[in-house]
Amino acid sequence: MSSETSTSRISERLDRIEENEEDLRAALRNLRKDLKKEIDFLIEDISTLSTRLTGSSGQVVSHNEEQVSKTQHASCDCGVIVSQYENLMMAFKREKSANILLRREFHEMRKQHDFEIGNVSEKFINMDSRLNNAEKTLRLEIDTIKNEKMAQLRSEINTIKDETNAEFQEMKKQQDFEIGNTSEKCNKVETRLIIAEKTLRSDIDNIKKETMAINHRYAACQTYINNTLSNFTDVIIHLNELLMNCSLNTLQEISRITSDTAKLKTSNEILKNITDNLIRHPILIPSKSCDSVVKSGEYTIYPDAFPHGVNVYCNLDSTNKGWIVVQRRNDGSVDFNRTWADYKSGFGDLSGELWLGNDHIYQLTIRTNRDS
Repeated sequence: MSSETSTSRISERLDRIEENEEDLRAALRNLRKDLKKEIDFLIEDISTLSTRLTGSSGQVVSHNEEQVSKTQHASCDCGVIVSQYENLMMAFKREKSANILLRREFHEMRKQHDFEIGNVSEKFINMDSRLNNAEKTLRLEIDTIKNEKMAQLRSEINTIKDETNAEFQEMKKQQDFEIGNTSEKCNKVETRLIIAEKTLRSDIDNIKKETMAINHRYAACQTYINNTLSNFTDVIIHLNELLMNCSLNTLQEISRITSDTAKLKTSNEILKNITDNLIRHPILIPSKSCDSVVKSGEYTIYPDAFPHGVNVYCNLDSTNKGWIVVQRRNDGSVDFNRTWADYKSGFGDLSGELWLGNDHIYQLTIRTNRDS
């Protein structure tokens, strides 16, 4: 592991040195290109300036010669000719003096340019020499580093080999010792497994016996559940029969009520008068039935069987006679599939679906004839 790390470090350092060498060479090439471009630009500027100066002087001379030739072919007006000649000479002198100044400035610029080119060339030569020296020095240093690192790497590789062999021998001894201990432990574990197997077989036999006993108990429980389910089914059938009988009795009672309604139509006017009198002069005596109610709704009546009162729903029919509601089925919101105890005590809501209760119905009907 350590040899691989040292080798990777040395390879990385050598790669960095080679990369730096390539960078220096690239920088030197770029610098040479830049210096060559600068020299070309300076030469081009000088040639352009020289061309402009030569062209301007030639234009002036040709222009003056053209004026002289024109004056020679003009009329012989001496005064005009003399004045034109003097003006021409003055212009020529001014142009000549301007050309002389331009030539001096051009020579100064050329000297300055030559001086700068000489400085740049000298700097370029010095820099090239320094770069060559640096390149040689860098190559020597790279070779030296390579030799030193290779020697160091070989030494480290040999050291790692020796350490690896020593560790391998030590690990082999340790492995042989551990193999001996493992064999001894395996023998002990095998003995324990044999003892555990005997104990486990005994436990399995006990579990089998307990399982058989549990199966017998489960069979007995299943038989009891089946018997209970059969009894429960019989009870439900009996309750359904009772409910059907109650429904038939209720239908018979409804038919009787219908016939009584036809008989009571003749006494409608009398009951209305009695009702009006009761409204004008209310009687505070507790009512024993729904006969005295003036509209349908929930009331508390006090029959002989219930001296403390019982809550009922009184339904006032067209003959102004109040009837106690025993059963009402509207929308199926109340479940009528109930036990005998529920039918005995009653269930539901007085203003909604209800069963008044067998006890209440019995006590309300036992002492009085309810056929009409």
